[in-house]
Parts: sequence; C-alpha cells; structure tokens
Amino acid sequence: MNINMSMGKKVLLAVLLIVSHLLFTSCNKTPEELRMINDQVGVLSSDEIQSLESLVHTYADTVGPQICVYITETTGRMTIEEFSLDYAERLGIGRAGIHDGLLITIALEDRTARIEVGYGLEKIIADDVAGLLLRDELFPALRDEAYYNGLLQTLESIILRIDENRDLIGDLEGVLVSGMQ
Repeated sequence: MNINMSMGKKVLLAVLLIVSHLLFTSCNKTPEELRMINDQVGVLSSDEIQSLESLVHTYADTVGPQICVYITETTGRMTIEEFSLDYAERLGIGRAGIHDGLLITIALEDRTARIEVGYGLEKIIADDVAGLLLRDELFPALRDEAYYNGLLQTLESIILRIDENRDLIGDLEGVLVSGMQ
C-alpha cells in the first residue's frame, strides 16, 4: 500500500498528534506528575514556586486533596468562574470518586481571583468560606503585590481548614453533583 501525502498534510498530521499528546498528558495526573503551581505571568520566583509546590505536593501525598494554583494575566472573554472550572476540569484536579481538588485562579490584569472547589471538599470549603479566604487573605496581599505571601497564607488556611474536617473529605451526601444521582 503506497500512501502519498503532501508535505502540508504531513505537517498538519504531526501538529495534530503533538497537540493530542499534550492535551492527553496534561489531564488526570497523579500528584507526582501534576505541576500544581502554575505561574504564567512570572510574579513568583523559582524558589517561591518550589516552596509552594512542596507544600501542596506533601499535603496531597499525606492527606490526599490536590490543591493547585494558576496565575494568568487575563481570562479573556471568559468569566473567572468559567475559566477556573474549565481549567480545573481539563487538569483533572482531585482524586477520582472523591472529587477533592481545589484550584486557586488569579487573573492579575482582570484584578480577580477564584477558589474552585471539588464536590468532595464543598462541605469544608463552601462558597462563603472561599469568599472569606479571598477577601481577607489573598486580595490584600495581591493589592500589595505580595503574591507569594498571599498564596502561602491562603494555602495554609485551606490546609488547616481541611485538616480540621478530614472526616468530611469526599462526603458527597447532600451535595448536588452534576451527572450523579
């Protein structure tokens, strides 16, 4: 069988294979594979990223919940809610069946942030708690451009709150979960 493809088709096929591979390998990673602190803007030093990575990886390895941070300039035409949910779902944060992922998204140019909480942590970090964490800890630090200190304080507060309520991790009773009965 002789397959004769033009150079353009070969390049297109190669690009599609590479993009497919990148999309597949970026989703549903274990904590060891998952880059949990993603600073697309460059406001954190490599030492600060390493420090935060160590904190959240150690927590994921010992307790289980996966906590990630994504810093971007803007969400574009998406709301912070849409952007955060889309990113969290694509990344596959949280353990399967337990739904215990949490994502802190910061859009600097948009001057907004969000804490996206998996269903398995909703009884611990409800919307009102997430709002307080943003308002009282993260936003003041962001205004002062103290990105690392704000993230560290917010992450430590989240970890403390989860630790105080470990028995509720993955408790979906009474939580409205899309696609589940």
